[in-house]
Amino acid sequence: MLFRSIFVSTVAIFMFSATTRASCAQRSGVRVQGPWIYTKQIDRATEMAQDMATTMATGEDNVWLVLVCSQDGQMTVSFMHIEEFSYPIDRRVNVSLRMDTHPKLTMPALRVNSKQISIDPGSSHDLLPLLVDSDRSSVTIPDSLGNIHEYTFILQPNDLALGHIRAKCLT
Repeated sequence: MLFRSIFVSTVAIFMFSATTRASCAQRSGVRVQGPWIYTKQIDRATEMAQDMATTMATGEDNVWLVLVCSQDGQMTVSFMHIEEFSYPIDRRVNVSLRMDTHPKLTMPALRVNSKQISIDPGSSHDLLPLLVDSDRSSVTIPDSLGNIHEYTFILQPNDLALGHIRAKCLT
């Protein structure tokens, strides 16, 4: 199971890089901490580093929460499906997130393609402190037909996995 998780999360990280048109030439080692799998990539064109971390949804090993922090401090929070989300999603959608006992947050997101939904970068930056400090998070994604799809993610421990993201994107 751990090997499949590492393999699938590495695929998720590479899929994220491909959808953002990053031309990553170098990748430091893939590491694991608790539910998180994390790495650093260097964009060949800009030579800027991106710290990436991902954790799998509980009960749904094809859906992943992916956090990416670029060297310039831009934060992206995405939900990725390894194959594709099996339901229609509008291009612009409001997703709802709940972290531990915090009130539910509704944030604008963009369907990048059939495999990726990304929260608005400004909202992603604001969301990061809650993700870092919470034990778990759940997201609800409405489909185009009005149905709600919910995924839950375990977030702790994350001190190592999110350390570089915390340092660069929480400032």
